[in-house]
Amino acid sequence: MLALIWSELREFAHDVAGPESAARFGEEGPGVLAERLNRLADLAGEKPPELLRAFGRRLFERFVRLYPDFVPADLEALDYLEHIERHVHQELRALYPSAKPPQLCCVRVAPDRLLIRYGSDQPVAEMCEGMIEAALSHFEARAEIRRRAARGGGAVFEVSLVEAA
Repeated sequence: MLALIWSELREFAHDVAGPESAARFGEEGPGVLAERLNRLADLAGEKPPELLRAFGRRLFERFVRLYPDFVPADLEALDYLEHIERHVHQELRALYPSAKPPQLCCVRVAPDRLLIRYGSDQPVAEMCEGMIEAALSHFEARAEIRRRAARGGGAVFEVSLVEAA
């Protein structure tokens, strides 16, 4: 699984920074994900938070293509997000014991509102936010995402569905 993330990051680097910068970026080796994404933002001339969100969106879309069973079509967006820790991250930990996906604690506070507490040894909350955005888009849900910082580089996301205009 980790290899998939690094592979996707190399392709993403090629797309956002161009072939020459991506080649230099690829020579650096894996390293710490947050540091690599910040260096890529510098190479691409992008702001790190925007680039991290874009990579999160792309990574979610890639997971959907590769592992469609992890994203059941018969769920609503908040139902999927609410159970991602149990249905996806626990499965990843079982399949790949060395994998360290983030910890997500989700609380449904209303039928149309979900709180997601994100914690990880990788401070890439913006990437998580991009994955949430992509999940909402995948399930064709319109929602507002509010994010606040939490201890240790974590974050709390409040995802509220909005009515279509």
